[in-house]
Amino acid sequence: MVERILNNGKNLLDLINDILDLSKIESGRLQLHPEAFDIDKLVKTSVDELRVLGERKNLTLYTHIQLDNPTVYHDRIRVRQVLVNLLSNAIKFTDTGRIDVSLEEVSGEKLAIAVRDTGIGIEADKLQHIFEPFRQANQTNSRRHQGTGLGLAITDSLVKMMQGSIDVESEVGKGSEFRIELPRTLVT
Repeated sequence: MVERILNNGKNLLDLINDILDLSKIESGRLQLHPEAFDIDKLVKTSVDELRVLGERKNLTLYTHIQLDNPTVYHDRIRVRQVLVNLLSNAIKFTDTGRIDVSLEEVSGEKLAIAVRDTGIGIEADKLQHIFEPFRQANQTNSRRHQGTGLGLAITDSLVKMMQGSIDVESEVGKGSEFRIELPRTLVT
């Protein structure tokens, strides 16, 4: 019972934090705080922290990193938030298989982070709506996967604030891939 109360309290705190983040983003009050950090280490640490959630579902998480220089100048906390949102979704919507996280250089000034899963996928006509707040691809009352529909809306907004782009490719029954491109240096 205590564990259930603790988990419900954590879920409520996460929901409140998501709503606060979305409110700050929409009102233009969310500030980015760029700093130099090792993005290679950030990706590996974030994947390792969520690995337990994947293992509970017998999922394997892999990282593929191809960078000559792992140092970037960005908002470390917000880059991590975007990655954790994408990884959490991949784990939530994948029942069997694997999740691959890749980090690679697109050019000398850009890098890409991709999260690919073997999950349920998203119908083509629903893709245009997945970044809308409080929206999930499955809007029915009988949906299996809980959530507020804020994670991807926040992710999309943060990526845009960080002067990047996000794309998604998905096929029902085969999985999804979310790919983010960010500049190496955030110009404020």
